[in-house]
Amino acid sequence: MPKPAFLFLAILLVVSGPASANEWEMAADAYRNKDYTAALSIWQRLAEEGNGDAQYAVGVIHYKGLGVRKDIESALEWFQKAADHGHPEAMFNLGVAAWEGKGLPKSYATAVKWWKEAAAKGNSASQYNLGLAYSLGKGAERDDDKAQALLASAADSGHAGARRALPALQSRIATQSTLSAGVGTSETLAKDDVTTPTDTASAPSKSNAANTNATKTSATDDAQDYTAGIISAEAASLRTAPKPSATVLDILTLGTPIKIVSAINGWAQVDAPAGSLVWVFGKYVAGHTDQATIRGAGVRARSKPATGAGSTVITKLKAGERVRVLKTVGKWKLIATSIKTWLPTSDFEMLDTPTKSWHARWVSTSQSRIQGDKRSTRPSTKTAPVADTVDDDNIGQKPRAALVRTPSSEVLGMARSKAPMLAFITRGTPVRVLSERGAYVSVQIPNGLAVWVYGKLITDMGKIAVVNTPNVRARSMPSTGADSQVLGQLRKGQKISIISRQGEWTRLRALNSVAGWMRR
Repeated sequence: MPKPAFLFLAILLVVSGPASANEWEMAADAYRNKDYTAALSIWQRLAEEGNGDAQYAVGVIHYKGLGVRKDIESALEWFQKAADHGHPEAMFNLGVAAWEGKGLPKSYATAVKWWKEAAAKGNSASQYNLGLAYSLGKGAERDDDKAQALLASAADSGHAGARRALPALQSRIATQSTLSAGVGTSETLAKDDVTTPTDTASAPSKSNAANTNATKTSATDDAQDYTAGIISAEAASLRTAPKPSATVLDILTLGTPIKIVSAINGWAQVDAPAGSLVWVFGKYVAGHTDQATIRGAGVRARSKPATGAGSTVITKLKAGERVRVLKTVGKWKLIATSIKTWLPTSDFEMLDTPTKSWHARWVSTSQSRIQGDKRSTRPSTKTAPVADTVDDDNIGQKPRAALVRTPSSEVLGMARSKAPMLAFITRGTPVRVLSERGAYVSVQIPNGLAVWVYGKLITDMGKIAVVNTPNVRARSMPSTGADSQVLGQLRKGQKISIISRQGEWTRLRALNSVAGWMRR
């Protein structure tokens, strides 16, 4: 599967104008014949004389370890010298090294600097990487216009990755305003990156009473004492003490953002979006909204606004305890309390820093928990892609939760390389793995996929389409041919955002009923 170029150092043996054509040809012949010692002896001398192409070639040999010990540090030194002489491929590689932090200090800004220089010289790989950097907003301010222009330039130069990424970016730009705010940041090509998990949760312990203002979380929240995290389990039990037998306050589903306060013996004290939510009979709550207190000793806090068998007593609240009233249902009040909550550390991933997309998820999840008090049952895993024929690889496999661990990944329309790209997701994105086929896995992703539907099977309402036929097949391409994979089925009456139109086909943004393919 083609990948964005910034995932790996691209070592290209390209020369533009050697000082001595005869010597260069001798070195090139030796290299092609795998006589790397002879090739290096010539290129080394030319490199020391200041030839940029030779400096780059020496860097390639050291990086690959051809006839010499593999030495990335030496390779980068030679790439630096070649870059100083204006060699675009050397600039590209230095940018990759800085982006990934391999051999150079990790710095997105430094990577962007090198790619800008190489892109200005017409290097299509750098134009592609720089376009993705602008789309991600990493190393430079997010700018979809610049990203689109750079990807278009790279695509015009024949860059395969850019040709595949450009339509996805254009789809995101066209549909960004129509996606639901509850999903978080809307994206198809790229999203604000969720960074690599850290090893420990070491922030000092504090009460989550302050968390009752959760729906107002913003970037200024970064200064508080917590570590950002994301639930990586399909369903994580939020307990009132760090032990398996403790009362379950709620169940958090895959992708839910959390604030990690402290960790001990395989457990972490965490704050959930909107706080620790419980129900209390209204007469035991004095005051309103932020200024409320508990009236009476030993007031029972329940999981549901009732006293029947389905309502669990979570804890007993103390007289005078401060709480925040979030809503009233009949004689009951939903309140956010200072109850400490715990999760096994195996149920979540920690992030280096709270990102914009993490904050967006925190706000939308907080609102959802308050508005619907969505206590949760295990999320449904019944949705699966519908294939034209029975796929033996899929039989008997149970869906499972996972997080993307590579810097970025393409979601494809088929389980093969060069398949149409449906979406572009980054590290930390929660996915549901439905099945496996060789080197690929079938996945559902939070923001859905761009799929094609035959136009007569929907009612076009401008920005929104309504499915007018039962069990409409969503496809990877605008055709019914062998190269067009069935990704799932859409139900009659389903409303879906329209991305674009092509002939008799319409491209839609389908969220829950379709799945694409990713390389493992």
